[in-house]
Amino acid sequence: GRESEKGYPVDIQVVALDRPGLLRDITAMLANEKVNILGVNTQTSKRDRIANMHITIEIADINKLSRILEKLGQLPNIMEVRRKVH
Repeated sequence: GRESEKGYPVDIQVVALDRPGLLRDITAMLANEKVNILGVNTQTSKRDRIANMHITIEIADINKLSRILEKLGQLPNIMEVRRKVH
């Protein structure tokens, strides 16, 4: 078999205006970039319709992480994307 890329878990936070298909668009973009999703936790405020997502992904290097964060930020209704530091 072929050797797989070494990946490191990275937590990212996405804040967005909630809409139908938001999570699908995010996961589809990550799948297109061949990024493994380790976990997703989404909380949406019914009052202001703001979705606060914590996504744990497996990333090979910092350059790929920068590209992923930039692409996520270009999706419709995304207000903020950043690496979550514990």
